[in-house]
Amino acid sequence: MTLASATNRNDYTGNGAVDTYSYTFRIFNQEDLLVTVRNTSDVETTLTLITHYTVTGVNATAGGTVVLVNGAFDWIDADGDLKSGYHLTIRRVVDLQQETDIRNLGDFYPESHEDQFDYMTMIDQQQQDEIDRSVKLPETVAAAGFDMTLPTDIEDAANKVLAVNADSDGFQLGPTIATIESAGTSASAASASATAAANSATSASNSATAAAASATLAEDAAASIFFRDAVFKTFADSPINVVEADRGKLFVTDCTGGNVVYNLPEISGISLVSPCVISVKKLDTSPNTITLNRAGTDTIDGATSKTLSIPGSGTTLIPDTDPSPDKWTAMDTLPATGNFGAAHVTTTGNLSGTNVTATGVASFGSANASNVSHGFYKDVDAGDTTTGVYMNVGNSGADQGLLRMGYINAATTGGPTGVMEFIPRNNADNASYTAGKLEFAKISASNASSFSIHLHNGTAAYQAASYSLNGSIPTLTFNAGASITDQPFDITQGATDQALRLSGSGNVSGGAIVLNASSHATLANVVQFFNNGAESGRFAANGVFSAKATNSDDVAAAGYIGEEQVAEVTTPTNWPSATGVWGNLASKAVNGGHWVAEVSMTGMPNGFTSSSNNFSVAVSQHSGNTTTDHVKGKNELSGPVFATTDRSLSFSIPIYLAAPATIYLKGLVGFSAGTPQYQCYMVLRRPR
Repeated sequence: MTLASATNRNDYTGNGAVDTYSYTFRIFNQEDLLVTVRNTSDVETTLTLITHYTVTGVNATAGGTVVLVNGAFDWIDADGDLKSGYHLTIRRVVDLQQETDIRNLGDFYPESHEDQFDYMTMIDQQQQDEIDRSVKLPETVAAAGFDMTLPTDIEDAANKVLAVNADSDGFQLGPTIATIESAGTSASAASASATAAANSATSASNSATAAAASATLAEDAAASIFFRDAVFKTFADSPINVVEADRGKLFVTDCTGGNVVYNLPEISGISLVSPCVISVKKLDTSPNTITLNRAGTDTIDGATSKTLSIPGSGTTLIPDTDPSPDKWTAMDTLPATGNFGAAHVTTTGNLSGTNVTATGVASFGSANASNVSHGFYKDVDAGDTTTGVYMNVGNSGADQGLLRMGYINAATTGGPTGVMEFIPRNNADNASYTAGKLEFAKISASNASSFSIHLHNGTAAYQAASYSLNGSIPTLTFNAGASITDQPFDITQGATDQALRLSGSGNVSGGAIVLNASSHATLANVVQFFNNGAESGRFAANGVFSAKATNSDDVAAAGYIGEEQVAEVTTPTNWPSATGVWGNLASKAVNGGHWVAEVSMTGMPNGFTSSSNNFSVAVSQHSGNTTTDHVKGKNELSGPVFATTDRSLSFSIPIYLAAPATIYLKGLVGFSAGTPQYQCYMVLRRPR
């Protein structure tokens, strides 16, 4: 018979339900099969005939079957079937020998001759299978052009890599795996050192108050570009495995269908060369929760997981590799309005660990003033003169730093009284302190619009200040006691000079407050106002007020607070500099003083070929290809290169100019062909 089929192997993947597998080619002996199993970890095992499997269909043209033996083998499940996900290969492998003896002038047996021809063909197919799975040169590369012989010292090349030599005509041994890993570690250490150096420079520049404020603004601006996408998830997507590529994404989650689980990546596997934040927000109002689980030994604020349960709440996670184990630090957010879930206490108990000392209701709800059950309140019965809401801000002992908000329903006072009272610590070093009260009381039970506010030391006899509305005339009284009669309200600078004085005698003539500089003949200005070192207005000695700032969002005139200067490129424009060289994108000449630069720049591919992974943008007082005043993360930021799609960077940075100068918006990108394009916008504003 003929050997018409070129097939000499069959491959299968287990599903946990089959123990018998077909081979679709002819064999002369059951030993002519090589059966191999590969597990889910890609480890191969060659099976043994009879011990691990049996064979049917020997010498059948259509082939036969391999039946797995049910035993305590790694690849066999409890039912005797090949485990799900395991790979089974059945291949014909015959001995490379010829045992048929055809003698001269002997009898001719056609079947014997055909079997021998089939056997030779089987050997050819067997060797072709191994050739197909071997390393080969491409068809267009001649054998004479590349020597496939392995290096002679290959036997002593433990853990070394095999590489193409410098002439590209053969192989050579490369460095060890340990050397390559060490180089990677050294590169990471160098990057960390560079980051530490940049942080040191930033810390030094932050020593002054203005520099500290600048750093805060820069950090806020940088943080604003971290979120590059909002991804919407539901219960149907749970569990959600977060990967490094999800950095900068906000996962907006609807838990209406059930609890949702996020599995975080292991910090040790994340590249921290660029900022990495992962944020999650609970969108719905259901009682279902979001759980974020750590990976490995990482922690989340010291715990193994974090749960979000309040509607509208969220968290932003930042990874840190400095401690051991690595940890995520969470920055939580709560909704600006609405209910804080179902957090309420209807009887004596705890509200988030804060003791509620009397039976009642403490509820966080909507700001509905017409319904007392919304807000934070405590029911008080008629005639109750002692019950209130207490917050202990000191020790837990009696009268130790107690802040009390009470409600006294005392008929003898003419109506109910609200009290806010602070009782200092009762320690020896504070023995001379007395309680202070701020009371809100009705003046007359018959007059609904009459009330008074008293600030005193616990007894009405020593009343420091009161505000009364009895009928239609409001009265504000500051009374520091009998010892001071002319200056009831002083903000004192030094022993005798008043930084601010609201006088109760001598100068009141048709005005509620009189600022009188008549006793200072040489005083040019009674009151001056400043903002960030720049004068914004003044009251002159003649009573005239002049303002140097606008009180609206209108752009102010040049030299005044609120002034704006704009430089922009509104149409796609070719990149202004060569590859890898800083070039001026836009510039603006301005006067000295305090400014805030707000920058937005968009890079467009325009068909150029990138030669780097990032592009950079900087705000500088120096033109062209120089980094003299650049500080990465402050006035210089980088983003992914825009070789295939538009990319944008935006940030703001405070600037102080001692004299008039030109501010440059500069950019840098690497490209090997074509010309990238850009658009940009830079506004310089004097801060209000």
